Amino acid sequence: RVLFRSCIPTEVPGKNVTQTDLFLSPDPCTGTFSFNITSDITEVVHILVADIMGKTLDRRDVMTNSITNITLNVPAGTYFFNAASAHEAWNRKLIVQ
Repeated sequence: RVLFRSCIPTEVPGKNVTQTDLFLSPDPCTGTFSFNITSDITEVVHILVADIMGKTLDRRDVMTNSITNITLNVPAGTYFFNAASAHEAWNRKLIVQ
């Protein structure tokens, strides 16, 4: 005989149970941009901005549901914005004019 004292929802591997979205603007930018990762849960997100050669230009930890501003002192070109939380990862190309 099995007795269940409580039912707790669990994650199914490979299934995303949270609603998230990345907002990054403006793109293209002049070196200064804002971003926000909206989510059903508040959690730490690790941010990395790199150039086309893979050199890290900015690295920081932010919280979801919070607008963050970044200023890059870089020449015009293509850069990469990467973000990762415990539940999801995002990768965007960022154009600096």
